[in-house]
Amino acid sequence: MKFKFSNKSLQRLEGVEPILKELAALALKESTQDFSIISGYRTAEEQNRLFKKGLSELDGYKLKSPHQERIAIDIAPYIKGKGICWNINKCPLAWLSVVRAMKRASWLLRDKLRTNGYESQIFWGGSWNIGSTWDAPHFQLIKL
Repeated sequence: MKFKFSNKSLQRLEGVEPILKELAALALKESTQDFSIISGYRTAEEQNRLFKKGLSELDGYKLKSPHQERIAIDIAPYIKGKGICWNINKCPLAWLSVVRAMKRASWLLRDKLRTNGYESQIFWGGSWNIGSTWDAPHFQLIKL
C-alpha cells in the first residue's frame, strides 16, 4: 500500500535525527498500516509540561527524554474513517503492523544506523517495563 505522511506528521519530524526521519519514512513505505507521527523533538519546557500533566516520568531537566536528544518519536496507527487508534487493545493488529514496519525499516537500514552511531534495531517502548508503565507509541534509536 502507498501511504504518505500528513503535513502535521512531517512537521512533527522536524528536529529529529535525519536517520530517524529516514527510518520512519521507510517504515511508512513498507507498512501495510497507515500511521501518524504524534511527537518528535521536544524542548525541556515541552517535556516538563508533559511531566506536570502526568504524561511522562521524565521532567526534562534532571531526567531528560530521548525526545530531547532528537532520537525518539511517538507514532500511532491511523485508521481510515476513524482516525488515530490510541489504545493498543482496541486495534492490536494495526499496532502490530506499525511495530513490524518500524522493526523492518531499521533492519533494512541497519548498516546506515551503525555508521551513524546507533544500534541496528530501533527500540520500541511497548517492549519495556518502567515501574508499571509501558509506552506503545514510543520508538527510539539506541546509541552504540
